[in-house]
Amino acid sequence: MAIDYSKYKLKLKSILSILSSAEKFKKEEEFELLNPKYKVTSLEIRDYIMDKYKEVFNESK
Repeated sequence: MAIDYSKYKLKLKSILSILSSAEKFKKEEEFELLNPKYKVTSLEIRDYIMDKYKEVFNESK
């Protein structure tokens, strides 16, 4: 299975999708069955990814 080889890391395609249209990502109906520790919106996830990207980008300069 592809997920076995990816080691659960986000692929560039997925990251670009989240960054360009985070508001389109909705939680699945059964998501709450996972007992999530935190309530996080897709926009907060997008902002977190952008912050991490900026940290890495600024360090590489």
